[in-house]
Amino acid sequence: MENHQHLRHPEKTDILHRPLVHILLITGLALLAYSNTFQVPFILDDIKEIAENPIIKNLDYFRDPASARGLFSFHSLKMRTVGYFTLAMNYKFGGTDVVGYHVFNLAIHLLNSLLVYVLLRLTFRAPFFQSLIPGQGSNAQDQPGHACYPQPLSFIPLFTALIFAVHPIQTEAVTYVVQRLTSLTAFFCLLSLTSYSVARLGTGKTGHGKTLAWFLLSFLSAVAAMKTKEIAFTLPVVIALYEFLFLREKFRRRLLFLAPSLLTMLIIPLSLIGTSKPVGEMLSSASLVSRVDQTVSRGDYLFTQFRVIVSYLRLLLFPVGQNLDHDYPTHPDFFTPEVFLSFLFLSSLFAFAVFCVWASRFPDHGSRVTDHRFSSPELRLIGFGILWFFIALSVESSIIPINDVMVEHRLYFPSVGFFLALVAAASGLARRFKADRPGVGRAATATGTVIVVALAGATFTRNLVWQDNLKMWQDVIAKSPQNPRGYNNIGIYYDQRGDYEKAIPYFQQAIAVEPDYDEALFNLGIAHAALKQTDQAIYYYQKALALRPTDPKILFNLGVSYMSKKLMGPAAIAFQEALRLDPKMTQARMFLDYARSQLRKK
Repeated sequence: MENHQHLRHPEKTDILHRPLVHILLITGLALLAYSNTFQVPFILDDIKEIAENPIIKNLDYFRDPASARGLFSFHSLKMRTVGYFTLAMNYKFGGTDVVGYHVFNLAIHLLNSLLVYVLLRLTFRAPFFQSLIPGQGSNAQDQPGHACYPQPLSFIPLFTALIFAVHPIQTEAVTYVVQRLTSLTAFFCLLSLTSYSVARLGTGKTGHGKTLAWFLLSFLSAVAAMKTKEIAFTLPVVIALYEFLFLREKFRRRLLFLAPSLLTMLIIPLSLIGTSKPVGEMLSSASLVSRVDQTVSRGDYLFTQFRVIVSYLRLLLFPVGQNLDHDYPTHPDFFTPEVFLSFLFLSSLFAFAVFCVWASRFPDHGSRVTDHRFSSPELRLIGFGILWFFIALSVESSIIPINDVMVEHRLYFPSVGFFLALVAAASGLARRFKADRPGVGRAATATGTVIVVALAGATFTRNLVWQDNLKMWQDVIAKSPQNPRGYNNIGIYYDQRGDYEKAIPYFQQAIAVEPDYDEALFNLGIAHAALKQTDQAIYYYQKALALRPTDPKILFNLGVSYMSKKLMGPAAIAFQEALRLDPKMTQARMFLDYARSQLRKK
């Protein structure tokens, strides 16, 4: 007689299988891992996007976005309205006090971790898993409300959510304030997918009003995701994948359910291109708006991403060598060994995911699964997780060139799929060997617990690096000694503290690595001017101006240095050009008037 002991209801066994205990574990460990982040200062883009951003300091720009036209972050306001509105609310209630920003970021991360847990628990109620329960078979679609799945599988939602919550790769999306745009987008994506799952599982079983409400929440969450960050573009594809892998319905009804989320895919391209233009002009501008970095070709970027994705996978498995600013080389040749081998590896991984999906067909579409060994349940989850990873990463790791080739926060939403595949594979192996070795289950749980605790400790340790800008940029140059931005930012650190003697060598090192680094040249001019070394200041301002001839700040500083040398003619020319570029630069107007008055006296 077949033993179905493994199919008992997990919540009726012991306290370790109770959802409330799981929720407390996820929340508690995440809070501990990020307990040292509330005083982490603004860093890098935080300064430009928050401390110096006029848009988040005036809510009127959100009521009338057109009034922000001309400001440097106008495009971001238009494309990422929801994300920037949360920054504006933080500023309204706390100014530039970092605590409120970090509380919000951590709250979003906690909600995301819990949504991962809830989504996976719901998934086990889907028709695919119900069809594996003896006695239900092809009628499983009539039993969506039962959570009667193999007990070892009940740990998959828990450990997937735990690893997602405490893995150190997430620190850049959580601790780096402005990257809440990534974690907030993931929140809306997860909420949309979870709401869709609830609605579909309740189709025909609950009141039409409740089902429609869940569908509406799924749609509105997808819209919010699209207006938070462009990475949400692939969300409808993930929802469609979920529909076809775990749920059952006739094809036409599937399309009806999926239509609202699929329509949201129009939001991002239409926002980028603009709907007021003629169709021909919209199409001609599509190529321009689908790239950020104009210096790297689409092909070179794609070839480089094959290597980058392999590096991402390494960081997910072994989070050692994390870096805020990876100095990653571009690979323009597809047939170089490192690129071609990476392509073969990723292709094999994708093919394996497809095989897992194919091998785990619904029982009435293939061979029936009747034992509790490594089989359909885990294979389906592994395939789904790997495909989720590739789909979610495709916006930023494909043919759309972005300035930073490799950035860790891009893994935040894709990592959900990777962790699910990893935990499902471990669960399958544990179930396979448990039949012959009863202690394997306990050993697997203990091993998983040790890994989670170790990851939480690694996250806490990584967050220590974030607590000081100097420490962070020293970490960057230690791992990427040819990274000019690292040296420049250490120079800025000392410059802001008035220690110009210490700042200058770092600026010089930055331009030694990259001679045309305009920002470092400008900063060298500022440092020399502060030390009254006017000739050197003029020299570096002129070099910076040659690279950025339309920058009014460089022109203004150059004019000030000319004035200090009593060169009123060149000073007046510099101030006049600065005013032409920025008529609101009142100080330049005052200095121009003074320079002209001095010229009249001669």
